[in-house]
Amino acid sequence: MARKNSVRVLWADSISIVARVASGVMIGIILLFLLPLITPYIEDALSFGYIRGALLVEKVITTGVKKNVPTRIGGKEMARPM
Repeated sequence: MARKNSVRVLWADSISIVARVASGVMIGIILLFLLPLITPYIEDALSFGYIRGALLVEKVITTGVKKNVPTRIGGKEMARPM
């Protein structure tokens, strides 16, 4: 009986760790897509390397989405302009 419980505990712990990592990744993705919205309001934002890198990654992701997902609705482009 103890072995069965230890397997369940190990399984629950593994799922918990995976959920925490997935949660952190999703928060990172949300922040990545919010960054371009605030950069026009930050003075010399592009002088920071991490902001330039984040904007580049966001641009690559948005380009991939535009190629694979229909983003034109009613003749208007709903994805962010490049």
